[in-house]
Amino acid sequence: MRLLILFALILSFTSCQAQEECEVQKIANVYPYWGQSNMASVADYTEWSDITPIDSRIKIWNGSSFVNLVPQPYTPPYTVNGIELEHAHTRLKNLHPNQDVFIIKRAVGSTGVWWHWNVITSTSGRGFQLSEFKIDIQNALNDLRSQGYTIKVHRIFSFIGETDSANATANNFDVEYMKTSNEIRAELGDMNIPITLYKIWISEPVQNSFPFPFVDVVRDKSDLLNGVNGVSVIETKDIFRPDGVHLPRGGYRALGNKGFTN
Repeated sequence: MRLLILFALILSFTSCQAQEECEVQKIANVYPYWGQSNMASVADYTEWSDITPIDSRIKIWNGSSFVNLVPQPYTPPYTVNGIELEHAHTRLKNLHPNQDVFIIKRAVGSTGVWWHWNVITSTSGRGFQLSEFKIDIQNALNDLRSQGYTIKVHRIFSFIGETDSANATANNFDVEYMKTSNEIRAELGDMNIPITLYKIWISEPVQNSFPFPFVDVVRDKSDLLNGVNGVSVIETKDIFRPDGVHLPRGGYRALGNKGFTN
């Protein structure tokens, strides 16, 4: 009987000790987002009134600090009116109950994987967006560490490829995309972070008027990435685009939770 009591006391102490450690440990659940205009979003911030206020535990890096995630007027490159708002509303707050969530986002319209989001190889601007995103990641993670957080990066989200479909470099989209993705993974300190790529679509009239002759090439190259190197590719062709290129608020609502699982 005494042995049973002693064992119960030891078990209770161990459980309490573990509980105290859990209470002391602050978890930062991190989600990086990157891409061009469909990631940045051209949806007016007033269209998001149905999901505000957003859970105050979810914050976004604004270039110098983490701030509350709220719809704001379109001001690139740090816009917050894209898919991350829908994720915050439909998924992130439920995935991490009673824990904080941090989004690190860089989205700039008319940028492409081959030139703007690739490893710097010249002094003429190539790789600028990737370089800036890396700086954001460094600063954001250092900020979290200084606040005593233990960092967990769960998934990288990207919406990119429209600009790449304008020239023949689209033939190498899959290779260049993985170069960029692995550079981002390396900056985050984990080469196995899952990745979601939202697959582009541009309507035929817009393809012909700009032109974007390699949309199908980018789409085909995206398909080659699906299920490889931890990448999940999400189809978006079925989502209405008023201008033939960009998703409105309803488009992000339609995407909803798509992209969280392999």
